[in-house]
Amino acid sequence: MLRGPDQLAAIERLEREYDNVRTALRHAVADRDEQEALCLVLSLAWYWQMRDLRVEARTWCSEVMALGPDPFAGPVRPAAPVWERCTAEPPPMTGEVLAEARRGVHLAHMACMDTELDAWQTPAAQAKLRAVAATYEPGLPQTCRPRACSGSTP
Repeated sequence: MLRGPDQLAAIERLEREYDNVRTALRHAVADRDEQEALCLVLSLAWYWQMRDLRVEARTWCSEVMALGPDPFAGPVRPAAPVWERCTAEPPPMTGEVLAEARRGVHLAHMACMDTELDAWQTPAAQAKLRAVAATYEPGLPQTCRPRACSGSTP
């Protein structure tokens, strides 16, 4: 909805319910419910980008990243095709969908680091960037998802 013709209505609805969504995210993190937290962060990522809420996005991504393993930690495992959004179905997520959801939160976190150029120069950051590049082969559906399938829903 946030990427389609009903974008303005979806933004208005999300803004009305934003405190409730943040409360749900806060509870998911406090309860260490990784999958619920993954769904919420992945659903909010585009909204945060549109509204330039980088600090909030990075904070929540960091909280959720701490709930599960780092999907880009070695050894690098190439991503398998994931044909649906990770949020297309409610939890529980399994297998490659769960792995892709974890990767998605890490990527959302990295996308909010554009004002911290020095942070990209550390050996750890460089290694993570190489791991991301090694994880995704060109043409995977999750890297070039058609516009009609890529929207988040609040």
